[in-house]
This record gives sequence, C-alpha cells and structure tokens, in this order.
Amino acid sequence: MGTIYKILGQVQGTAAAAKQNLNLWPDPNFEYYAGNHTSATGTASNGPHFVWWQGDSRNNSHPAQHYQDSGNGVYSQFDTPGRSSNLRFSQHHDYVEPHWRSREELAPFLDASKVYTLSFWHKLQVGNHGGHTIAYSTNNSSSWNTVRNGQSYGNHSGDANGNYIDANTGVQQSQGTWVQHYTTFQGTNSYFRMYVRLYSYHYHNEWQYAHLDNIYLTEGALPKSQLPLKAPDGASGNPNALYTAPFTTRSEGWETTAYASATVRRLTGSWQTAYLVPDTYQSVVSTITISNIADAAATYRVAVQKYGETLTHKHLLAFDQPINGNSVETLTLGLTLGAGDRIIVQSDVDKVQFQVYGSEITP
Repeated sequence: MGTIYKILGQVQGTAAAAKQNLNLWPDPNFEYYAGNHTSATGTASNGPHFVWWQGDSRNNSHPAQHYQDSGNGVYSQFDTPGRSSNLRFSQHHDYVEPHWRSREELAPFLDASKVYTLSFWHKLQVGNHGGHTIAYSTNNSSSWNTVRNGQSYGNHSGDANGNYIDANTGVQQSQGTWVQHYTTFQGTNSYFRMYVRLYSYHYHNEWQYAHLDNIYLTEGALPKSQLPLKAPDGASGNPNALYTAPFTTRSEGWETTAYASATVRRLTGSWQTAYLVPDTYQSVVSTITISNIADAAATYRVAVQKYGETLTHKHLLAFDQPINGNSVETLTLGLTLGAGDRIIVQSDVDKVQFQVYGSEITP
C-alpha cells in the first residue's frame, strides 16, 4: 500500500434563488398589517386580508374585523402597529349574515401538478341564537369545503352543549377553544380562497365571534406533526411561529417591516461533491479551505456523507456558516474516510470556492 499526497478536490458553490415564501398564504399570523394598511374605507369590515362580500344581501354596518394585540389583549382596527395574535370577526345584530372573503388579489395559485397542505387554527364564540361558517375553496370560489358550520338559523349553534363538529374530520370543538384544521389536496390550476360567515337569528346584541390564526398553505404533503402548533393560550406573535423542521435555512422574514414572521427564507444553492473517495481507497482529509471572492458576505455548508447513507443533520460539519467578502477560512480536520464516502458542500452564492487537501492510501 502507498500514500499519495495531493489536492483531493476543488469545486465552486452554486448561486441560490434570492428568496422563497414558505407559506403561500400572505401574512399567516396577521402581523404584516402594521404599516401596510390605514383605516378601512367605507366600512370597518374591509381589511388587508379579508373583505366584505357585497354579494350578501344582508349587509349592514354592524360587523367588523379586528386584530388582537398580543401584548395586552386589546382588539384594534387595521391601522394600529404591532404584532397581532389573531384576526377576529364579529357581529351582534339580528337577522344579519355578514360574510367576509379573502382578498382576490392575494389569492395563491394552485398548480394542478402539485399537492398542497393546508393548516389553520380557529376559535368560535357564538351565542345561542347565532351561527357561523368557515370554508375554503381550491377552485377560486366555484365550490367550497366547509370546515365549521353551525346550524342555520336554529335557536342554538353546534350541539346541545354549544360544541361544534368539524365537517371533514368529525372532531368536536368546544366554545372558545382553539382547534387546528389540517388537510392535503391536489392543485387545480386555479386559486385558493377562504370565507368566514356569522349570523344571528332574531336576537339583538348577542355577539358572534370567529377567530383565525396561523393560516399555513404550502406545496407538498407535509405531515401534520411538522406543521406549526398553536400556543396553548391562543397567542402567536413570536418570530419563529412558523419555523419548523422542513425549513431549516436562514429566515429573513417579511420585507421592510419590524413585525416579521419567519415565513420567508433565503435559499442555499445545490449540494456539490467536493471529494469522493475512490473504490477500494482510503483517504485522510487534512484541510478544507473556503474562499469568498466576492465583496459581499456569504454563507456555506460542509458535510461528510458516509457511503450508502442518505444525507441528514448528523453529516454536517458546518451549517450556514458566515464568511466575509474577500476572505479565506481554513478547516484543519484530519478526517479519515473509506471508499465511497464523500465531502459535499453548499453555498448561497457562486463566488464561494472549496478546496480539499489530503492523502489517499492506495491498495
């Protein structure tokens, strides 16, 4: 057996797409309204996410949308800065059927070749003489999937104990309790929409409320266990509310606002093989150098992948490690590798270069 000392591999990182919105629903925690909307025009029931549906003949001025301040529990209209823990719809007039739909200009497009996962949290507080409906459409309002539906114009809503039954899963929901709705579906080459409806039956000043939060719509059939959980107290309002296992890249949050959810990430380019141990060989990797020839700072990743194993967190040596512009970093390692093992690298720009030095032990 002999030992050959040499440059084991050289590779250039690849550029990444600038950003990707992890959530197809804009502003899932209803936090971006700050600075994005002033006082509603016409009626207080028109907001930045849901608008009054003028097709409803029972319109009047009583219903409204409010955001709850996550710090003190006060509900405010759309022009108040700060994080919101949820969006609340309310009305209290008899024989009224207010109906809000998600804004058409914000409707996510659903590609027919892809599967989507939908999750959202909701809470209902309705009187004995009212009702409610929460529904969504995957074909731009041509048909609706009902999630929550109280008895239409009966003298009570839900069952005899004031509870509600999920129309799709059969799960019971108690009054004033946050519940998650979760489903997966095929895209339709059309648009996703939602609506909320509240109504009263001949009983003036009995308040009806519906709350929404953490509306999560993403590509792929994600397991329910990997989706964000609602805090036990019903609050969100933290920057990592939607930061979950499948999305472990850097998060920049919503642009140009201090009240940002971690729902937008900066991507990293594709993995590149810097060195693959030849068949029957053994290798010792003494040094890996990473150089950034650009003026701007970047980040990189390095992993050592054992032969036959699927890449996972245990293989990572460096993850989103920052590197200044026009600089070089050196990793002195002394790694021992067997046949088929590999060193793979990643960066977010194509100006980051990787070089692997060491020795190969020949048969």
